[in-house]
Amino acid sequence: LSLQFSEPSLEETNMSEDGSNLISEEGCALSRKQRLMGLFTMAIVGGFCIALAVLYLPVMYLKPRKFALLFTLGSLMVFGSLAMIRGPQAYLQYLTSQERLPFTAAYVLTAILTLYFAMQVQSAILTAVFGALELGTIFTFFVSYIPGGTTGIRMLFQLWWKAVT
Repeated sequence: LSLQFSEPSLEETNMSEDGSNLISEEGCALSRKQRLMGLFTMAIVGGFCIALAVLYLPVMYLKPRKFALLFTLGSLMVFGSLAMIRGPQAYLQYLTSQERLPFTAAYVLTAILTLYFAMQVQSAILTAVFGALELGTIFTFFVSYIPGGTTGIRMLFQLWWKAVT
């Protein structure tokens, strides 16, 4: 088994002949191939971290820090993978747009509180509560991408609320 390495072409490195970076229309200096590789790499690493966090659920009362760190790191990697497609600036503008801001704020708040209760307070119960809320915000964030997804979530919540009360 031998590995062969070759010099990347200017197109692969996304460099012009004078050595400066070529910026795409999305404001990201990565080529399409590099962004797709980043997307898949970050999504796989994020999924792996979330899977490891799920393995800590049965013993979370013993290891709340590991659960919170793995789960939050995994979710950040998944969000980062989406930024690879749009470009970091465009994705940040999208996350802070009028319609996305409530979802973004809820996710950031629950992620910070999950880490706070795991690392500072070291409360397994509060870590679990805010970890579940973080999972819920991630779920609603991704469902909101689906046309009619937010309406569907509202309808399911109303049905659940009627059943509980």
